Amino acid sequence: MRGALAWLGMALAALGWAASQQVGSEMIFDYCRHGSPGFYLLVGIGGLVLAVVGGLLALPAWREAGASRGSRFLGALGLLFAAFIFFAILLHTISGFIIPVCAA
Repeated sequence: MRGALAWLGMALAALGWAASQQVGSEMIFDYCRHGSPGFYLLVGIGGLVLAVVGGLLALPAWREAGASRGSRFLGALGLLFAAFIFFAILLHTISGFIIPVCAA
């Protein structure tokens, strides 16, 4: 069951990134209309929360004492993936406030 939670954690982290990236891309670049910065920040924070929850779901698989190496590796992979996704969401949320509208 812990291995399934690690997979679920990775899926949640990826969903947080995909949703926040898609909303940011459409708000700032695709349709050349700048939405509310508060809404953009809220979507970025929502993606960050999903990445953190994904990492927390993978944590028990990594920390379990009697688990197999594969299960522990999957938990560690889930944690590292969630951390990577967290950093990616953070950077593209910040870039949404730095890059001018319709720069692409």
